[in-house]
Amino acid sequence: MKAPVKRWLQHQRMHVADEFGTGWGICDLVGCRFDQNRVLHRTQRRQRQPLGSAEAIRLYSVLPDADNTPRGAGIKALCRRLGPYTQEQRVERMLARLVETNHAIRTKNGCYQKINGWAPLAERLVAVELKLHRWTDVFWQAKSNQVFAPESLVALPLPDAMRAAGGTFGDELRYHGIGLLGVSPTRCELLIEAQPSHLSLDDTLALWATEYFWRIYRGRH
Repeated sequence: MKAPVKRWLQHQRMHVADEFGTGWGICDLVGCRFDQNRVLHRTQRRQRQPLGSAEAIRLYSVLPDADNTPRGAGIKALCRRLGPYTQEQRVERMLARLVETNHAIRTKNGCYQKINGWAPLAERLVAVELKLHRWTDVFWQAKSNQVFAPESLVALPLPDAMRAAGGTFGDELRYHGIGLLGVSPTRCELLIEAQPSHLSLDDTLALWATEYFWRIYRGRH
C-alpha cells in the first residue's frame, strides 16, 4: 500500500519520508509542503542551515523572539527554561552554532534572541499510518502522530476503508480529527478528511519534524 500513498502525497507537492522515526515509534509516511513565502523569508535572512539536533530545536523554541521583544535571555535563564540537569556548557555550544548559522543573535549585554519570522515553515505536515489489519492499533498510532503533525491519517485497503468510514471506527476517527484514506493498487481515495489538531500539537515537535524536511529541501536547492 505504501507506493500509492506516497504518490498521493507527492501529487500534492509534498516532500515525503518513509519510516519516519518519532522517538516513540515509526510513522509509515510523513509528507511536508513548505510555505514558499516563508521559505523566501528564511533564506533572505541567510538561515539556510537547519537548526540542528532535537535539543538545539528545543533551545531555539524557548529563545525570546527578536521581532517581538527587545529583551534577550541569559544562559542561566535558558537552562532553567530547559529544565533540570541542563548543562550550561552544552547550551553555550548550541547557542554559538545558532548564532553562526544566523538563527540567533547575542545582544550587547550577553543575552540571546532568536531570529524568526518564518515559523511555521510548513504549509502542510501530514502523517500517514498504513494498516492491513488491527485497526485499533493504527488508531492509537495516528492519535500519537497528532503531537507533531497537524494532519494525521489512517490508510486502509479501499474496501476495508469504505466499510470503516460508515461504522463506529469511522465515527471515532472523525471525533478525534483523524483522516481516513482508502488505498487500491492504482489510487487513493480520501474518505474522511483530517482536521488539524492544535490541542494535541506540540509546536516544538512540529518544528523538529519540519527541520528534517528542510535538510532535504536545502540539499536539492
